[in-house]
Amino acid sequence: MVDSVERNVKSSFNRLGDNVVFIDRFPWTQEADQKWWIFLKRPMPSYQDFKKIQEKVQSAKHVAIRGIMMGADLKYLNNNVSNLPIAVPTHELADILNMEFSNGRFFAPSSRRWVVP
Repeated sequence: MVDSVERNVKSSFNRLGDNVVFIDRFPWTQEADQKWWIFLKRPMPSYQDFKKIQEKVQSAKHVAIRGIMMGADLKYLNNNVSNLPIAVPTHELADILNMEFSNGRFFAPSSRRWVVP
């Protein structure tokens, strides 16, 4: 089972290529003796961090940031779904992950300030 998970993770990374860098608050792997509370002390990446990386890293073809809202409620007409995790990325994430959509569109970029709860 562990070998299967390892192959799956390696396959996911190989799909991205060897020129993608991810910056995250938590490590992508978990060890049994890992002290997770240390990672809670790390700062959350901010929208200002994202803009600064876009500005300073001239060699980057794309830079994206993603916020996650936990416990969100989604409502549409008479339909309600509660306690959802919702990931909200900038448009560039689709280019980085080579995502293709059969239909639909992105939300229009907003001039409102981006805030992570």
